Amino acid sequence: MKKRLALSSSAILLFAATIASAQTNIAPNGKGYYWYGMKSATATTNQTATTIINDGNLTNTLNCDSTGDSANRYEGAGVIFSSAQSNVTSVAFINGPLDPYQNGYFEANMTLQTYNGSAWSTVSGWTVSPTYSYNSSAVGKTYTFTGPALNNVLGVRVVGQVNVIGDSISWTVNEVMIYQPSGSGNFTLTASPSTQGVVAGSSADYTVTVAPQNGFTGTVSLSVSGAPSGWTPTFSPSSISGGSGSSTLKAATSSSAATGTYALTITGTSGSLKQTASVTLTVNSANGSVPSDWMGYTWNVDSDGTCIGGCEIDSEASNLSVHANG
Repeated sequence: MKKRLALSSSAILLFAATIASAQTNIAPNGKGYYWYGMKSATATTNQTATTIINDGNLTNTLNCDSTGDSANRYEGAGVIFSSAQSNVTSVAFINGPLDPYQNGYFEANMTLQTYNGSAWSTVSGWTVSPTYSYNSSAVGKTYTFTGPALNNVLGVRVVGQVNVIGDSISWTVNEVMIYQPSGSGNFTLTASPSTQGVVAGSSADYTVTVAPQNGFTGTVSLSVSGAPSGWTPTFSPSSISGGSGSSTLKAATSSSAATGTYALTITGTSGSLKQTASVTLTVNSANGSVPSDWMGYTWNVDSDGTCIGGCEIDSEASNLSVHANG
C-alpha cells in the first residue's frame, strides 16, 4: 500500500526559502594561503600558498605552524582572487581538530578580513555563528560569518590570536568557504592602451574589454567621464551583451579642445553591478605651439631664435608640434 507524504505549509515555505537562498562557494576560484607569526592582526608575515583550505575536501587539515608560534602571535587562512569579487554574503570555515600537542584553536581576537590588493582590513557589521569559544571545544566545528554584502574585494581570510594563555600554540583549519548567491555572477572591465596622445582636432582609440565572472551573462552598458571640453566620446558598440566582448572608445577632439593631460574613467554598468577602468588622454595644441608635456618630458624653446643644426632650423615655437598620431 502506497502512502502519501503530507507537507505542512511551514515546511513548504522552509523548503522554498532554502532553494531561494542557494549559495555558490567561490573559494576554489582563487588561490589559498595561510599566515603565521604575525605581530598584528592585519600583517602578512609568512604568507604561504596552500590548496588544502579551498580544495573542496572538508576533512584534510592544515596546521598553520606545526613548529609552534610565539606568544600572542596571529595566524590565519584565506583566499586571494586574481580579480575583484562582489556580492559576497557569507564566509564559513571548518576549524580543524586538536593534534597530540593540543594545537588547534584560536585563543582570542578572531576576525574576518578582506583584501584590497595592498592591505588587509577587518570586516565590520558581520557576526559569526556559533559563537567561537576560544578553547578546545571550538575544534571540529563549522563557523559562518554573515553580514552586509562585500563588494570589490580581492581576498577574504580568517585571522585569530594563538598562544595567549599558553595552551594552544597554533591553529588548525580544514576549509575556508566564501559564498555568493547562486547566479550572482560579476564581470571585470579593462581598457588599453593605458595612455594616448592626440593633437586637438584628431582622435584616439581605446579598446574596452568585458570578461565574465561566476557565469555572468548580462549586458554591460558603457560610459566615460573626466574628458576635456571640446571632445566627443563614442563607444562602438555602446554596450556589450552575453557577459563578454570588446568595444572601441573613440576619443574625437575638436580643434578648440583644451590642451592638457586628462584621466578618463570608463564605467561598465549591468543592473546593480558596476566596474570601472582608468586611462589617460593627452591633448596637444594643433596651432604649432610647443607641446608642454610630450613623451613624459617638458619641452621649451629659446625665445631668441637661435640657429640649430647649421642654421637649418630656428628654435622657434612654430617649428615644433605633434602630429596626429601623438
